[in-house]
Amino acid sequence: MEPEDAHSLLLGLVALPLEYLAVVTRGGEVLGAAVLSSRGLVFSQVADMGVVDAVAEDLAALPMAVPGVNGPPAASLRFAERWTAGGNRRRWAMRVHRADAVISPVGVPGCFREATRADRDVLVAWCAGFAADTGGLDEVDPEAAVDAWLAQPGSTWLWTDGGRPLSMARYGSPTPNSVRISAVYTPGDLRGRGYAGACVAALTKRLLLSEGWRFTTLFTDLANPISNRLYARLGYRPVCDMDHYRFAPSAALRSSNYPDKGNSPAYQRPLKFSW
Repeated sequence: MEPEDAHSLLLGLVALPLEYLAVVTRGGEVLGAAVLSSRGLVFSQVADMGVVDAVAEDLAALPMAVPGVNGPPAASLRFAERWTAGGNRRRWAMRVHRADAVISPVGVPGCFREATRADRDVLVAWCAGFAADTGGLDEVDPEAAVDAWLAQPGSTWLWTDGGRPLSMARYGSPTPNSVRISAVYTPGDLRGRGYAGACVAALTKRLLLSEGWRFTTLFTDLANPISNRLYARLGYRPVCDMDHYRFAPSAALRSSNYPDKGNSPAYQRPLKFSW
């Protein structure tokens, strides 16, 4: 929970079925946490790299595949180097942003509305486009993803003009005080006209003012300066950076040896987590 904004991804995952959850302590002090979902391991903010070693040692003794790791840059790199023997690559360098208020753009034609099942074909195409743009097309089934979105009323929204969908954004992964905006996408031929900014601003405003969340978060790709500037203009401010490594299939079930096992913080499992 501290800091909640930096842990929006991890806290959102806790509400879902998990394969693994670890809390690392030393002398009763919580040093860090990690969860393993189908997409990989996610670390909390970590100051002591012994947290990474303790989690890796624990996982190495369990019959679990680890397809990748996501977390603070130093922690992600340390785990990737120790878990694999060169069978990994950094897929994304990301930045977490937070908004407590929103600055709505002006002069963008159109209006904001919830997506419905009638929009399914558009959403499937856009979901595939988003996955292709972010390098995750091999990890996403667009049709299954959109069906899951539509099964959650109020989660997916569109910016439209004259009835034509122009941009999308959705939210989910609730923490005690926030939700995370994701899947922000505008087709290539419609970009540069402010539609994505208008859509995200409208969704942020709804979440903060109508639904009562204290703040919202979102992730940006550090390789995309346009989106980082866009969200800053809407009132989002940087919180922290996170790196995502994807492991080769041959490395997912393999781990390094840990001869310095005795130097890691004490850990215990299983643990339950709730707020």
